[in-house]
Amino acid sequence: MPPLTAEHFALEIVDDNNGDPAALAAANRILERAQDARTLELTVDSPRLPVPPEAVAGTSLTRLVVMAPTSLDAMLGLIRSLPRLTSLGLWRLTLDEIQADISVPAPGEGCVVEPLDTQLKVVSINVNQDQPSWEMVVPVTKYLLLRIPTLAMLKAVHAPKKQIMDFVQQYSEWYPHLKHIDFSLNDSDDPFENRRNGSIIKPFEEPGRRAYF
Repeated sequence: MPPLTAEHFALEIVDDNNGDPAALAAANRILERAQDARTLELTVDSPRLPVPPEAVAGTSLTRLVVMAPTSLDAMLGLIRSLPRLTSLGLWRLTLDEIQADISVPAPGEGCVVEPLDTQLKVVSINVNQDQPSWEMVVPVTKYLLLRIPTLAMLKAVHAPKKQIMDFVQQYSEWYPHLKHIDFSLNDSDDPFENRRNGSIIKPFEEPGRRAYF
């Protein structure tokens, strides 16, 4: 098949809850023909069609949105498999049975962890509320903040604002990129109380710092 010539290419899979992996395979064949696009986007709008890293590895995706449940380990696999990815949205992130080491070192000299090899600028995550492991929201959010130094925006619906912003302030001396991230977080200490009040907080007295939900 001839390559698809377009500067910007976006593809959406609407699967109507069938979860047919053939739809993802067909999308991948199309994406492979659009590898030269400056921006290449895939949205998988199906709660029953997960996107394993191997299904999109080798493509030049710059943006990926997945509606189906995705484990943290699969998320990290997607990041590693898609070196051009700049925006990732996962709307049912599952936090049970995590295999990756998500420990965060204590603040101080030598606390810097190895960053992920990625160009990610925007990460949007909603946690799957059907699972009991919601208490992992905070440590997972902290882990991602430290491992993605290119991050410019983090949208984490279930991450409590105060805990995350206290962490940012505490660790910014060793992770300067934290000072430049915009946040969309939860105002409540209960990560599943999804209140949207549009409030603005400024943990640093610097122009342009935004943390809101």
